[in-house]
Parts: sequence; C-alpha cells; structure tokens
Amino acid sequence: MDHLTSMRTFLKVAECLNFSAAARHLDVSNAVVTRQVANLESHLNAKLLNRTTRSVSLTAAGKAYLRGCVEWLNELESMERSILSASVESTGALKIACAASFAEGELADVLTEFSLATPQVQFDLSVFESLQRVSLADFDVCFSVEIRLHDSAMVCRTLAVTREIIVASPRYVERFGLPERPGDLTQHSILVAGEIPTRYWEFDDTHGVNRASFKPVLRAGSILAVKRAALAGLGIARLPESLMRTELDKGTLIPVLGRFPLKGNERAIWMLYPASRHMSTILKTFTDFVISRSRRY
Repeated sequence: MDHLTSMRTFLKVAECLNFSAAARHLDVSNAVVTRQVANLESHLNAKLLNRTTRSVSLTAAGKAYLRGCVEWLNELESMERSILSASVESTGALKIACAASFAEGELADVLTEFSLATPQVQFDLSVFESLQRVSLADFDVCFSVEIRLHDSAMVCRTLAVTREIIVASPRYVERFGLPERPGDLTQHSILVAGEIPTRYWEFDDTHGVNRASFKPVLRAGSILAVKRAALAGLGIARLPESLMRTELDKGTLIPVLGRFPLKGNERAIWMLYPASRHMSTILKTFTDFVISRSRRY
C-alpha cells in the first residue's frame, strides 16, 4: 500500500465528504479512491468513514486520524518547501492562486504596491472560480473568498470581509423596471454565479426569513461572466461588492432591493500559506506585507 497516497486520498475525502468529488479533484476514478480508503482502514483496523448512498461522515477514529494527517502532511510539505526555497529565492518568483472575484478587484493593487517595494519579485498567477478545484500544494500563497474554509494544512488568515449585493444595469431597469420587494424577483431575469444550482435568495424581514424563489435565466461557473452579463443588461445578479466598486461608482450597475437585508451575504477574503518556519524569505516578506496592508484598510 502506498501509505502517503492513501493518506492524501483520505484527507481529500474528509474535506469534500464526497467520494466522487474527491476523485474529480485527485483526477482518479471513484474505484481508486474507494480502494485506497479501504486499504487504509484495513491497515489501521479501524473504520474512518461512515458511508451511505447519500452522505459521508467521519467516525470518531476518522476525526482523530484526520487531525494527525493534517499535522503530518503539513510537516512533510513544509520540509519539502524548505528544500525548494533556495530555488524560489534565487528566481524571486511567487506562485499565486487567486479567486476570480479578488483577482478582478484588489489583487492588482496588492501586487503593484509590493512590487514597488520589492522590484525583483515575479508573480506566476493562476485564477480559479472554485477553491475545491485548486491543489494548494502547487502554490506558495492562495487568496480565496469564502463563507468558511474546510480544514487546511496551511495557515489561514482573514484579510477583510466583503458582502454580496443584488445589482442590475440601468439598461435592464429601463426595459423591465425594478423589483419593489423580494417576491417580485419571480417576474425578472436572474443571473446566478456558482457551480451549485441556486433557485432562491433569502432576505431577513420583521417576520423572519423571506425566501424569494426564481428560475435563473443564466447560471455560470464564472463570476466574471455573470458580471459581464449583468452589465450587458441580461438580468439581475447577486455579486460581491468588492468586485463592482468601479461599476457602482460610475452607475453602470445599480443596487436592487437595498432596503431588504440579504441573508448570508458576507464573504471573508482569506490568505492561505504554509507554516512560517519553512517559508522562503520572499514568501514571508510578501505575506507579512499583505497582512500589514490589510490592517490599514
């Protein structure tokens, strides 16, 4: 049994709580994931996961083993990074993974300010729509925008909080008008960003939670594609405010249903990076800079 591979497979299943999702992320078949977890359970003589046709959950032994896996793999990756750090420092290159909404927003300012202070650094940037599709071990630092993060072997720092708002273009409003209350959304064209199907938005009111259901006219995995569609006047979208600061200032996108509090609209901007004791000098300088910058805003 390849013990290291089996541990990493178990860790990915524990993160996703779904064998198929773990297999997609690892780019292997479901059968390979199932076999590796089964081999690990046989080796340990302990059941790590409760499986049914609808759900996967960790057993008590699985939770304890997960903590050990995260700690051990973190140490292993840190040792590997320390060996490779000389190469990173000599080339002055940082491999960065970044959520599309942050890449379109503040990232350029962050990199520009850092580059002015440290001009020898080069950036290798990869932009993603879903953190689940990113192998963090392939990057020096990752910026993500999430409600919450799953367990990670990396250090996770919250830089700021952004909120989602509902917007439309003046072109759309001129043709179809504005919804006056959440229930009016059923009469409008709705644009949805994300891989998980969304058929409603929830609002807080004096009577509790008000759920406004709709049938999206567009659902796209790319948040930037949804923003462009909203700007073109295709429909009403729910997007991070930080992604639309220029458009909101210019009036090319305008807030919709602003007097109705949108439930679950806050997203944290996270920076993920390896433990500091095995970081390269350039990476530590960069993460310290980003943390210090975030405290000024």
